[in-house]
Amino acid sequence: MKLIVTALCAEAAPIIKYLQLQRIPDTPFSLFTNDTHMLVCTEPGIPNAATAVAFVLTRYQKITSVINIGICAASPMQAKIGKCFTVSKLIDRATHRLFYCKSKNVHFPKATLTCVTQPLSEKEMRHEKGLVDMESTGIYIAAKRFLPRERIGFYKIVSDYGTDKIPDPQFVSELIAKNLPLLEKILTTG
Repeated sequence: MKLIVTALCAEAAPIIKYLQLQRIPDTPFSLFTNDTHMLVCTEPGIPNAATAVAFVLTRYQKITSVINIGICAASPMQAKIGKCFTVSKLIDRATHRLFYCKSKNVHFPKATLTCVTQPLSEKEMRHEKGLVDMESTGIYIAAKRFLPRERIGFYKIVSDYGTDKIPDPQFVSELIAKNLPLLEKILTTG
């Protein structure tokens, strides 16, 4: 069973619909499942992501891989809004730790993803050389306790060029939905 991790409910909504997932009641996180997939919506932030992933992997031991699908920021020189990337390297901005990913390449360009604790402004994003999110290292560190890195993947869709607020939920859902046909291979294969 694959665990799909999103931070935002707006990221999760089109995936839930696409995979026809059903809600699991009475859990501390928003959890959805079918016969082959489980999805957890963690809420933004490294601690939230790590806690949710550890909870699911502890409670549901039939999980064989973890896939993070979500939005990220990028420099305008790096990518256009809506572009999807396969993450090959994670950088934790707070600890300066590096993590190398083995995300399955599904014909997306590879990128480095920096995980931060606070959103970066548009001005700050101009100095970034890769993508930026707020959950990836929490997901990776928690998942790595249970699974080899070859079974942990990150796929990020550019939603903005730096902002101090979360993009509009409908816009986020549309970005994810537009990329689901391209992400189908990673969702449906081992």
